[in-house]
Amino acid sequence: MATGVHRIAAGDGAAIRPFASRLPQAEVRNLAFAFRIDNHPHLARAFGEAAAERAVESVIATLAELLGGEGWIVDEGGGLVSARLRESALPCADQAGDACARLIRSLSSIMASCPVVAEGASIHLSCSGSWSISKIPGEAIAAAEAWTKLGRIRFPGAAVADGEDWALRYRRDMAEAAALLDALGGGRVLLAWQPIRKTGADEDILYQECLPRMASSEGPCAFPAAAIPALERLGLVRLLDHYVVDHVIDELENDSEVVLGANISAHSAVFDGWWLDIAARLSRRPDIARRLVLEITETAWFPSIDDASTFAATMRNLGCRVAIDDFGAGHASIRRLLALKPDIIKIDGFFLRRAALSLQDRAAFEHIVGLASALAPVVVAEGIETQALSDLAAASGAQWQQGYAAGSPSVMRVWLAAGGPRRVVAPERFRARVSLDAPVPGSGESPSSAPPSLRQLPHAGRRQNSASPPLGDAGQTIRDRKHAVMDDDDDRRFVPDRPSRWIPVVLIIAPLFYASLILAWWFW
Repeated sequence: MATGVHRIAAGDGAAIRPFASRLPQAEVRNLAFAFRIDNHPHLARAFGEAAAERAVESVIATLAELLGGEGWIVDEGGGLVSARLRESALPCADQAGDACARLIRSLSSIMASCPVVAEGASIHLSCSGSWSISKIPGEAIAAAEAWTKLGRIRFPGAAVADGEDWALRYRRDMAEAAALLDALGGGRVLLAWQPIRKTGADEDILYQECLPRMASSEGPCAFPAAAIPALERLGLVRLLDHYVVDHVIDELENDSEVVLGANISAHSAVFDGWWLDIAARLSRRPDIARRLVLEITETAWFPSIDDASTFAATMRNLGCRVAIDDFGAGHASIRRLLALKPDIIKIDGFFLRRAALSLQDRAAFEHIVGLASALAPVVVAEGIETQALSDLAAASGAQWQQGYAAGSPSVMRVWLAAGGPRRVVAPERFRARVSLDAPVPGSGESPSSAPPSLRQLPHAGRRQNSASPPLGDAGQTIRDRKHAVMDDDDDRRFVPDRPSRWIPVVLIIAPLFYASLILAWWFW
């Protein structure tokens, strides 16, 4: 398609049209959008220029539908597309930010989930967008600001590389992603649940982690090993993460006591338009937010530690808990953990398996448990596959465990079993553990029954409610509603304290810990 201006033709098939309804007395004058097909150069390199141009045509057609027949769209070339609306179609100023963010979210979601067929392959697009509103006559100022904002948005996927080997791997990744996303759209992705249990107390469950599974003729099975890394390299993993989180919230709405966890990639730990709908649901239902654990896996790198810290703080202020999954196996440094301030740290099972092999490895695992206990109130040992590993983890100080020996993943909602005992810890008991508060009356526990790793942590009272990070106009309504809810319900929040006097201790322990690992590896 030649670069040029495209007048929008009204369509009939738009799924979401944030600007379709006319709002009287618009208070703003110029609204400009800037969009980027993040993987446009990747498509040109791996599939050819024709496939890349087909992707641009698809974005323009979808954007025209979303805008509902108003304004202009410009193909800027190189996978860049701009759009603007005429003044008569602009929403009121107090609703413009939310409408713009939802438009960008809708376009990104549609292009990621609905493949473009080119060169005989199903191609999914990763799109980013920004917007700007200016009251000064003339569109140049708004457009320039929109492009400046877009330039700050980083593409989390892998960069383009030379060589046929890279192109071959990219096409293979796209095929893996297309198969998984096709199953997602076709309802062939199931949710399985695996408990996090307390050592020696089978009835005591901290929460159930959601594990997506692929439906097949032989029953639910795990995703292909290459599928999730492929989504992360393509910059498309957010579609799967938001699908899972959204459905976990549905499960929480169906039961008033269960506590559930959802795993997300580090690439998804950015609070933007993708999270607006979920944040709105949680702000309306703080009782649900308090029973949701967001596990950030550290096997992928964080596009921005500042964005990840803002994301963690925002979700925590809504009431959620934040966990670091696969600790020690990926990209989360001590500095990143201090910035994220996780409520829960889950130690990768690799270290526990190694601990069973030698005394040096066992000492290393004990150091990891101690370090994790200094960084978060709750520590979970993963990879509990045998009773021997369970005993080893408990002896090393990890009182919460996850693995097949502690409970196999199941698509059955055991907490909904009619007439059976409710086997999931109630929210109040979960809050008491995570916040180190006194046990809930009637729970049958005393302060001395808490795991040693929790009892040793100091607790100086509830953390002062710091100001939320700026969310932009799109998040203003959510932020106002959130503060209104949390101010009325502040006594039920349980964000754990981490007194600043622990920071020097961690900074001293960390170098010694890594030095011990190096020495253990050297002598081994």
